[in-house]
Amino acid sequence: MASVTFEHVSKKYPGNEIYSVNDLNLDIRDKEFLVLVGPSGCGKSTALRMIAGLEEISSGVLRIGDRVVNNVPPKDRDIAMVFQSYALYPHMSVFDNMAFGLRMRKAMPTGAPPGLSRDAAIKARVEEVAKNIGLDQLLTRKPRQLSGGQRQRVALGRAIVRNPQVFLMDEPLSNLDAKLRVQTRATISRLHRDLQTTMIYVTHDQVEAMTMGDRIAVMRDGLLQQLDTPQNLYDHPTNMFVAGFIGSPSMNFFDSTLQQEGGEGYVVGGGFRVKVPQQYRQALSAHTGQKIVFGLRPEDVSDVRMERDVDESTVVPVSVDVVEPMGSEIYLYLLTKGNQQFVARVDPLTRVNPGEQMQVTFDMKKMHAFDPQTQQTLM
Repeated sequence: MASVTFEHVSKKYPGNEIYSVNDLNLDIRDKEFLVLVGPSGCGKSTALRMIAGLEEISSGVLRIGDRVVNNVPPKDRDIAMVFQSYALYPHMSVFDNMAFGLRMRKAMPTGAPPGLSRDAAIKARVEEVAKNIGLDQLLTRKPRQLSGGQRQRVALGRAIVRNPQVFLMDEPLSNLDAKLRVQTRATISRLHRDLQTTMIYVTHDQVEAMTMGDRIAVMRDGLLQQLDTPQNLYDHPTNMFVAGFIGSPSMNFFDSTLQQEGGEGYVVGGGFRVKVPQQYRQALSAHTGQKIVFGLRPEDVSDVRMERDVDESTVVPVSVDVVEPMGSEIYLYLLTKGNQQFVARVDPLTRVNPGEQMQVTFDMKKMHAFDPQTQQTLM
């Protein structure tokens, strides 16, 4: 197994002045499950392909373990890659697809029992992996006879049988339906736990990132925005982009002003005025009288009628624009008196209709504040 390290790595294609990956510094630990996440075009797949050796590095140093691999051919990097498109050989059986990489290497599979011939060792290895991922009854089938989820498991199995130092996965679930994505997500997480191998996973789906990664690297326009654990990214985003990208529905942002009155701090926006909690006053005191972007997640907005001991300084009158029942919760699209729209995730027992007036309470202990110019957090 091995760590993967980017040291000031950049990628710029000929004839293009924009960097696809710009000065990336990233240390992926041995046996870690790291997720690269961001919108399309942010550079996450390019970074993955540089690890695989499928893209040349324009500048910087890339290490797998202690070895610099900038100029090492892909076949000599001891990595395995799972693609979005499965990339299976249609004329081969499941068994032959999984065994193909081992046969091409012309060496005994890693960890093969002594005394076995090479062909017998490959057969034993493929059957062992197939059983672990639920393909043992499908080894004689061709890819066209398999469902999308089964094909993706074959692609995973083909990578696993090689026992590489690093697994690379480029949006492997994007072609699956919602139910299969959840099932396969759990399969991959379980494989990581069992194999104890370094895994680097690329996705644009922040739900996949939050549920699977030991750490998440959020990228935008070729730049690393933040690297942290899922919970820390959610609780302490470093800027508005990360705050808005992590979490579903995304964080609400309000153009506001910080004011002080009677020794208390207040966030004042279009149609609302809410008190700043004591623990944040010192951090925000230097911005009194200035414009800020006030952030609050939808789950931190509640229907006053469903809460006890509500602090009146956190109550905001709103009108209901859209109601989206989700079964276990309700999404309310609300408008302040200043016509700022935001979303609330509320209790499914909440009874309200579009066009009605209601009061909500903000959990200000969960508030965020950002500089409107730099978009960096103020807290």
